[in-house]
Amino acid sequence: MRRASQHLRRLGYAAGIASLLAGCGNDKVASTVAGPVSFGSIDLTANGTGTCKGTKSAQLWTLTNAHGLVAKLMDYGATLVEMHVPDKNGTMADVVQGFDSVAGYANSQFAGATVGRVGNRIANGTFTVDGMTYTVTGAGPADANPPNHSLHGGPCGWDKNIWTGTVKDTADGPQITFTLTSADGDMNFPGQVMATSTYTLTNNNELKIVMTATPSKPTPINMLHHSYWNLAGVGTGVSVYTQELTIFADQYTPPAANGVPDGTMTNVAGTAYDFTSAHAMGLNATMPGVQSEPGILGYDHNWVVRGTSNELRDVARYKDPVSGRVMTVRADQPGVQFYTTNYRPDPASATYMPTIGKGGKEYKIHEALALETQKHPNAINFPATVTPGAADEIVRPPAMYSHTMIHTFTAE
Repeated sequence: MRRASQHLRRLGYAAGIASLLAGCGNDKVASTVAGPVSFGSIDLTANGTGTCKGTKSAQLWTLTNAHGLVAKLMDYGATLVEMHVPDKNGTMADVVQGFDSVAGYANSQFAGATVGRVGNRIANGTFTVDGMTYTVTGAGPADANPPNHSLHGGPCGWDKNIWTGTVKDTADGPQITFTLTSADGDMNFPGQVMATSTYTLTNNNELKIVMTATPSKPTPINMLHHSYWNLAGVGTGVSVYTQELTIFADQYTPPAANGVPDGTMTNVAGTAYDFTSAHAMGLNATMPGVQSEPGILGYDHNWVVRGTSNELRDVARYKDPVSGRVMTVRADQPGVQFYTTNYRPDPASATYMPTIGKGGKEYKIHEALALETQKHPNAINFPATVTPGAADEIVRPPAMYSHTMIHTFTAE
């Protein structure tokens, strides 16, 4: 093993692994699935609603691929809790912000979760399907000031439900499938929906996520995965503003006056939203207009991914230049939300209360990013002339919603 470690360091992790696997078949580790084990309980008695109210117990599973990469997932929110990947020297680190038990996810800002029924925002929480108008529970009234938009499915979205987990070891690598039934009228959305979120940790060092949903009647669906990543390692204190990002998009959907996209698509060239070539995320982050809302600085915007919707293609490439870790994202959705954790507590605030994560480490502002592949935010309310838009978001039986997202981990 000592000779193997030296060999990896000389060749670089990726090349070393390839060499070892080619020359020493016995060095390849069998992929495994372990669990479930208890991950504690979460009390939503005070701030829960609907089926999310009360105390819920969570379970945790561990997937390990043939190269020793590790993903840990829990049934609360079908959530990715940990993801351990190697740097350019073969040193492993967890690169997903999360918490030491499910209790920490009470105010987690959707960390690692499978989000639905409609991820991202719906303006005023209101939409129309086949002439019937619906308002998502907890949103509205329409045109309130400040606006009360629906976010990530409402206060009892799918991220706050216990899913059923089923594991197996496939030819591609270890896998877990989470399933959830969302009732007709859940958060005031029409139709019952049978949803799945399947994670496969492939032996090609990919975390592949496939989300599906089958409705009983026409309803909008936009599932998304919401992990907060830092390729330097969780708890290192490294700002993502020092790390590099490429987004394969020439346009983005700027927010309208109410803070939500209205179907307008604007070219990124010459703006702070131009990530067509790799550069540090903080390079243009202080330019005017780069904010989640007035006074909340940082990126929280949706880009229009190049290529044809519903076809798997490159979305983004994220690199930590110090560790050499690289995460490439591919997906088959029209957009991607890039978010730089702008809502972490500000130490300068009089009401400052830190967000404490794994191992007692504080998660500070801009210390992680999310790359959420998705339908465009508020697409259900886009004008009929904008595509993909409302018609793309409404799923009509017997059609099934499907969303594939692949994270590939390398080092250089």
